[in-house]
Amino acid sequence: MPPIIYIAQYIANVLHAHGYEDVSPMKLQKVLYYTKVWGLVDGTPWVDASFLKWKHGPVNKKVWEHYYNCGYQGRNAVIERQWIPQGAVPEAGKKLAEFVVDSYGPLGALTLSAMTHREAPWQQTPDNEVIPDDLIYGYYSAQPFAQNFPLDFEGKPYYALPTDGDAAFTMDMSKHEAEQFRVYASFNAYRKYLSQVRGELDDNWLSRLLA
Repeated sequence: MPPIIYIAQYIANVLHAHGYEDVSPMKLQKVLYYTKVWGLVDGTPWVDASFLKWKHGPVNKKVWEHYYNCGYQGRNAVIERQWIPQGAVPEAGKKLAEFVVDSYGPLGALTLSAMTHREAPWQQTPDNEVIPDDLIYGYYSAQPFAQNFPLDFEGKPYYALPTDGDAAFTMDMSKHEAEQFRVYASFNAYRKYLSQVRGELDDNWLSRLLA
């Protein structure tokens, strides 16, 4: 497995490459956490690192210490692109990282933090303790988003993350109908939709829906 610092910096680089300039330590920690989460669900757990339950959500202490020592000491500081060794991240890891960044990248740090607070693994873990992998897998594998795995960007439907803004549209729907509300024809179809919406609205549009 690649060192967790290389994985973290690779994800930060991908976020920048996708046009997200709000790569704060808090946001990076949450995107890194969800990369671990969905790797476990996918059966490709290439993020071999533990996350602690901290006040603002799951945190990998090595990553926190690394960027703190590099001068990114505020949760709103912006982590810049940095070089990592060629081949440090496996191709399967790159595919998963791209998928997670496309899915979670539009969300701000505080929104991502709030999301983790609503989810059982963070809620059921004592403060400053490691969030267990079996708790992570048991919870997230039962979520609609888990149906996106194994990854297929074109040949299967994409189940987008639910937003609080969906409630106005789904309150009179059955559970099945509500789950289908956020389903796109494919992941590539979702990315096309996302690029259109981002061109029309400011970068915090989805964060406001989830706040």
